[in-house]
Amino acid sequence: HGFETRVLGRVEDTTWYTDVLVGRLHPETFVPVTALSSPFEAGKFDWSPCQDVPYMFVPENQNRSRTVTTGPEDPRLLLDGDKLVLTTNMNHPTSSARAGKTCWVPRRMFHNTIDLNTGEYSQAMLLQDPEQSLFSTEKNWLAFKHRGQLKYVRSIMPFSVVYSTKEGSTPEEHRAATVVESAEVDFNLADFLAGLDIEIHGGANPLPFRRGDDGQLVYTESALDGDDAVYIGVFHTRSARGQYANFLFQFAFNEASGVWRIERVSQKLDLLEAPVRPASGVTTPMTFLSGMTAIPDGVLLAYGSSNREARVQVVPWAVFFGYFD
Repeated sequence: HGFETRVLGRVEDTTWYTDVLVGRLHPETFVPVTALSSPFEAGKFDWSPCQDVPYMFVPENQNRSRTVTTGPEDPRLLLDGDKLVLTTNMNHPTSSARAGKTCWVPRRMFHNTIDLNTGEYSQAMLLQDPEQSLFSTEKNWLAFKHRGQLKYVRSIMPFSVVYSTKEGSTPEEHRAATVVESAEVDFNLADFLAGLDIEIHGGANPLPFRRGDDGQLVYTESALDGDDAVYIGVFHTRSARGQYANFLFQFAFNEASGVWRIERVSQKLDLLEAPVRPASGVTTPMTFLSGMTAIPDGVLLAYGSSNREARVQVVPWAVFFGYFD
């Protein structure tokens, strides 16, 4: 992950050179204990966008800026038995075999698995909704297991959950297509977002909980089969000025209506915003929460701060649930 920025007059161009590296880290020092490797073999492909990325106007300094990302970004992991499910988004790769052919303009979601026993990767599979336009961007899907099936929160507003019905029967180079069907949800966050000029996107994969007889939630690592299954995930909002805010959201499957619904949304999470660094690709301090892991005494929140720091915050269970008060 590196970047370069070119400034010409009032125009700022930033290019991020990204890849996803996977390996084992020491649980206390975070020092790699195995070699890091890329499941996407990005070096074999030209990951550059097929068209120019538009500029964003920055009112504070009257400048125009844009950021181009060349490789996979926003990786998220989900433990699934003896495998890790890895999701990321990237521009559709092009190689010399595809030179001169039409490549896909927007970023798309890809998924593959990592065998925890052997360390081997599966083929990266494209998550493709057959009803979605090829020219629309897909980012920040949130993976979770429900009744033994892998599902994804595809969007927060409108709230949409999808699942894969096909496991890559059409290989293309080193990839295989996965068709995603069946939007199962109808929920609108219009009241929460009323009057705000913001975008809303997925943040961290949901954690599973069981709803107790007293209504309190209890974390469980097992896949849930009953109608008391509840999930808490993270989404973030982004304003026109590039300001981010991160929120928890609780959702569950409603057996009576047969749809997924968001049940409640938390207050804004209290995360540390690092000062903006010159030529960082951001114009205002921000945090982007993309990882959430349960521990016995609470939750670990993993987030990036102003494109300069990677942070982990330990949140006790009382504070975690207190965000909903």
